[in-house]
Amino acid sequence: MEDNKNEVLHEDVTEMYADGMGNGAIPTRTVHRRARRNKTLYMVTLAILTALVVVLQLWGSAIPMPGSTSLSLVLIPIVIGGLVLGVKAGAFLGFVFGLFVFVWCGVLGYDLFTAFLFANQPVMTGLICIVKGTAAGLVPPIVHRALRNRMPFGSVVIASAVAPICNTGLFMIGMLIIMKTLETYLAGAMTVGYFLGAIILVNFAVEFAFNLILSPAIYRIIGAVAKQYKRK
Repeated sequence: MEDNKNEVLHEDVTEMYADGMGNGAIPTRTVHRRARRNKTLYMVTLAILTALVVVLQLWGSAIPMPGSTSLSLVLIPIVIGGLVLGVKAGAFLGFVFGLFVFVWCGVLGYDLFTAFLFANQPVMTGLICIVKGTAAGLVPPIVHRALRNRMPFGSVVIASAVAPICNTGLFMIGMLIIMKTLETYLAGAMTVGYFLGAIILVNFAVEFAFNLILSPAIYRIIGAVAKQYKRK
C-alpha cells in the first residue's frame, strides 16, 4: 500500500459512489461500469479465498499436533479477506472455517477429538467451532478499520495477531464450559490444565507466529488489491 489515504477497497467504493455520481466529476456510466467490475472482482476474490480456507484446513487437519487438536492455517486467508473485502467477507470466511471444522472433523469424524466432542456435546461443539471461526474473521477487519488511518502497517500486524487470539481464546472458553466432557476424553492420560497448556504453548504459538511473520505480505496484498479496485 503506497499510502493509506489512497486505499480504496470494496466497501469504500460503494460508499463513494452511493449517489450514482460520486463527486460529480465521474460520468454515471463510468461509475456503474466501475461498480460492476468491482463487484465481480469482489466475488472472484471471495470465492478464491473460500477455496483456500477449505484446502488449508484439510492440510492443517493432517498435521499432527499435541493435544489432539489440528493446526489452523486458514487464518491467513481469513484475515486477508476481512482486511481487503470488508467485515462481512471476513465474517463469512470465518463462518466457513468454523462450519467446515464442525462438519469435517466432528460430524464426519476425520478428527478424533472433535468427533468425540460432537458425539457427546453436538450442539456445544457446533457453537464452539462456528463462533470461534466467525469471530476470527469478524474482529480483525474491525480492528484494522479503527487503526488504519493512524497506523497503516501496524493496524495490519495487530489485526493479524487478533485472529489467532480470538480462535484460541474462544476455543478454550468453550472447553471450560464442557469441561466434564473434556475430562472424559482425556481419561487420566493428561490433566485439563496440561491439555489447555499444550494448546496455548504449541498450537497458538505456531498460529500467532505464522500470522505475524506473514503480516508484511498481507500488507502488500491489501495494497495490490486496492489498486485493482481503483482502476477503471
